[in-house]
Amino acid sequence: VIYPGCSSSGDFFSIALTESFAERAWQTGHEYQRIAALWALKDAASSKLNDYLQRAEEDGRKYLVGNAMEIRANGFSVNDR
Repeated sequence: VIYPGCSSSGDFFSIALTESFAERAWQTGHEYQRIAALWALKDAASSKLNDYLQRAEEDGRKYLVGNAMEIRANGFSVNDR
């Protein structure tokens, strides 16, 4: 995703914006909003992803945990940036 004023999807501003939206989505407490937050953080290569993956596992809801496991299984690491 490239936001207006950003030169690329890896731009610091777009990562910070994605993290802000992900936090707001997470705070709703809705399972599918939380799933979307995880994938957005993954796509942005956010350093906050591992924290949210842990939160998802602690949440325990089936589809949220399943998506967290899928993201982990893909071998994503913040060091892959």
